[in-house]
Amino acid sequence: MTGLRFVHLIGDSPFIDTTMAQFNALTPHNRYLFVTDKTHYTFKYIKSHEQIELYACDRDALQRQLTDQAAYDVLVLHSLFTVDITLLRSIPDRISIWWISWGYDLYNRHLIDIELFHERTQALRRELGRQGTGKRFFKKDDLRDIISILFSRPRPASFLFGKLKERITLWRESPQQAAERTRSTLEEVIRRVNYCSTIIPDEFDRLSPKGFFTARRLPFNYPFDRDICRAEAIAEDPIAQGSGILIGNSASFENNHADLFEILRHIPLPEHDIVVPLNYGDRAYAREITRIGNECFGKRFRPLLDFMPFAQYTELLRSCSSAIFYHERQQAFGSVILTLWNGSKVFMSKSSILYHYLKKRGIVVFTIPDDLTAGSLATPLAREEVIANRTILSAEYSYAAIRTKMQTSIETIGKDRAAVQ
Repeated sequence: MTGLRFVHLIGDSPFIDTTMAQFNALTPHNRYLFVTDKTHYTFKYIKSHEQIELYACDRDALQRQLTDQAAYDVLVLHSLFTVDITLLRSIPDRISIWWISWGYDLYNRHLIDIELFHERTQALRRELGRQGTGKRFFKKDDLRDIISILFSRPRPASFLFGKLKERITLWRESPQQAAERTRSTLEEVIRRVNYCSTIIPDEFDRLSPKGFFTARRLPFNYPFDRDICRAEAIAEDPIAQGSGILIGNSASFENNHADLFEILRHIPLPEHDIVVPLNYGDRAYAREITRIGNECFGKRFRPLLDFMPFAQYTELLRSCSSAIFYHERQQAFGSVILTLWNGSKVFMSKSSILYHYLKKRGIVVFTIPDDLTAGSLATPLAREEVIANRTILSAEYSYAAIRTKMQTSIETIGKDRAAVQ
């Protein structure tokens, strides 16, 4: 075990409980900070609440904590945007910053700039934008937060005045000014990052040419809440059976649901249920995709609108012999791993960065539109293909493999710091 002291800035995610357990097993000095702009917060996914230090509408206290260079050695960002990144400007130089990217914090015009949305999804984004998801001065929870601040902060008037001044400044910005401010801030903060872990190596490779990106690569993957890819289960775990087709992983535009539904409308699918997880993400988008799905597929359309425990979700996936992910960026990798392990036939966008990564690793995976046919959907993977996929996945994403990556990364930071002291 290392003597390094870690402070983690985390999000409310289903992966955090097992991640905390893994870190705690490898190094004893961990603190987990959760930051929210809401005065009261109820965790939706994290169960180990007793380990979490909650910073609710208290930027000053958080900044004091992060700038106390005697209190810790390594700041771990579980996504770049678990905190207002302007706070990272003041992190003391002696603190090492380790950015563990989730993907969504990478794909923008300043970092990895690719087209994420297909034609129908682009139109849907414009439509929902006209319905009120654009720029607003007054926001949905403002009144609730103001009332809470008045009764919970020692100097509420000063705090509210500061927030109002900040919002007026942002409101007056032109789109060009906002884009330039975002670019400048991102580059400044990323230049300060010492270490970076991306979900797949290809993402790090695309960042490397950026002049402001000088971080060292560290291996890391988030563990599931159980050891899905353990080596002893390669030949033993059941293979997915059933006529279900899983589509996407969440209620987010990056899934390109509307475009995929249009493709599937022209493929005979007489016996297939269309299973679409929409219980995570944008509610307005989920409602619209539910409406479109019902129009396209009728009773065969099965939107998942409520949170489902992991065990129940994995059972549902075993009823889907096919899974389709129409993302262009790396997204839904956890769901992709689960469906591949289950033996489902996985279809992905031919231009997807994740598709190309999986193909390079030797995973049997299929493309949209080349392979997405009625015959292909009706033909399951051969058992030897399932076993081959599982063998590759186990080597990379079993608990043992993930623990080794985490331990290697912690030791690397320790050796680097020892070398300069």
